[in-house]
Amino acid sequence: RTQKYDFNTEIKGDTSLYAEYTVQSYQVTFNHGEGIEADEVTVNYGEKVSAAEGKKEGYTVAWYADAEFTTPFDFNVAISGPTTVYAKYTANTYKVTFVHGEGVEDEEVSVKYGEKVSAAEGKKEGYTVAWYADAECTTPFNFDTVITADTNVYAVYTEIPQESTSEGESESEPESTSGSESEPESEKGSATESESVSTEGCMASVNAVNVLLPLALLSLAGGCFVALRRRKDAE
Repeated sequence: RTQKYDFNTEIKGDTSLYAEYTVQSYQVTFNHGEGIEADEVTVNYGEKVSAAEGKKEGYTVAWYADAEFTTPFDFNVAISGPTTVYAKYTANTYKVTFVHGEGVEDEEVSVKYGEKVSAAEGKKEGYTVAWYADAECTTPFNFDTVITADTNVYAVYTEIPQESTSEGESESEPESTSGSESEPESEKGSATESESVSTEGCMASVNAVNVLLPLALLSLAGGCFVALRRRKDAE
């Protein structure tokens, strides 16, 4: 098998020819999708091909035998001809943990790679909450940053100061209240007139007493005199 047979040679007798087989090789193309360069590998007939690695950070790749992603590619099937394998990328999901601190249960949310997370609400009544990127609470967490890995966010609670009212303000009454208790000028005038009338009546009574009392005393004295005289005459 060192010399190839020349099929232009005339046959002049019995001749034996010996075959030498060479396995065919085929190209397998891994199509990553628009904007990403495809991978190409050469695979011998009857051999299997290994899955290519994904090229999109933060995404998981799955390989399909068709561009519509209906049939997963079977990497256990031997290659028997030129083959194209199609990538379907799915964004990874990461866990964002809001650490509220001692005595308060942590809160977990799932966020896809490249998306943002919204701030969790505080869980302590009467306190405001601020969120930090580190456990020492030195760096405020930037909620405009996209999530690319599992992330912890740490809460700092600040007590809301109670509103205090000064003693003078707490004891003062609204103007409407004090106004409603003031006495109208018309009522003051009526009261003055009533007092005047009552006074005049009292003065009239006093004058009547001053006139009638002497008369009554004179009448009583006259009666007593008559009675004494009659008694004397009778004796």
